[in-house]
Amino acid sequence: MIMGGEVYLGEPTYTAAWDIGRKLGLQVAAHILSPFGIRPILDDLAAGTGGTGNNIGLDPTTCSST
Repeated sequence: MIMGGEVYLGEPTYTAAWDIGRKLGLQVAAHILSPFGIRPILDDLAAGTGGTGNNIGLDPTTCSST
């Protein structure tokens, strides 16, 4: 099972989804849709400063689709 981490739904929503997924020990699927201006969000995730607490990042528990 993989938790959806739809970053295009905004920081509060994807932060909650990623928190739930990680608490359940699930891999998080970061659905990054580049036509919707997601580049700044992807940059934050790559730097480990995404989410409402600036502490969410891409790591081995994350898979992404673009």
